[in-house]
Amino acid sequence: MLLKAQEQKTNIENEINKEVAFQNYKRNGKRLASFVNDSDSEVFKNKKVLFFDTIEQADSYIKKNKPELVEQNRYSEFLEDDNITAAEMGDIAVIVEGRIKNNLSGIDLSSANAVHHEVLHFILNSLGEPTISKLRKSVEKKFKIHKRP
Repeated sequence: MLLKAQEQKTNIENEINKEVAFQNYKRNGKRLASFVNDSDSEVFKNKKVLFFDTIEQADSYIKKNKPELVEQNRYSEFLEDDNITAAEMGDIAVIVEGRIKNNLSGIDLSSANAVHHEVLHFILNSLGEPTISKLRKSVEKKFKIHKRP
């Protein structure tokens, strides 16, 4: 009886965590997307974060408005892999909400950060190779210094 009650409690807590993650995505991810879409800063100039309910809607939009992307290997992977919730493709970041919601219904809550992840691609892509190389070396150095648990 106690074991069953603990299992039910764990299931309820997991459902709450999933809903909190999704609400975090909707609140913070969409706010970040609005910032990018409205920004005229050098990093985000001409960049857009686009939201679609389904992969089919995203596919239709890209075929109509960005047909050059269809030929990329990453594009077919994006279409076929249900675990991929979003993708940065040059000057657009495509977010598929249906996949985010689906993936959040499992164990992995990382989909809640899909917008943040794609916007980080915009930022990193705006840096030159010397800066990226310096950043990489710095991060690797930190990992070597600090022991991981």
